[in-house]
Amino acid sequence: MTDKNMPEPPQPDIEEKDESVSGEIKEYDDDGNLTTVSNFKNGKLEGKFFTYNENTLLIQDSVFADHKLNGESVFYDDDGRIAMKANFINGKLDGPMTI
Repeated sequence: MTDKNMPEPPQPDIEEKDESVSGEIKEYDDDGNLTTVSNFKNGKLEGKFFTYNENTLLIQDSVFADHKLNGESVFYDDDGRIAMKANFINGKLDGPMTI
């Protein structure tokens, strides 16, 4: 199912880091569960980006370029099934989302 009039999927609210920050950063919740894996280059999101739910199941698999969604993003439901796919160029939805 596709629908061009659907709202855009949420983009992660990740602040830019100091320009010296480059490489993979893993974030964990208070219980030690992995919540986010992000890649930075010169303080900006660059490359693969993953978020996980409280059960450590993947819920978002995206690609960033210059701190903006760029490429295919796949969003999963709490059971690990694909819930939505969308393509982005420079942070803007490019084409329909697939559900």
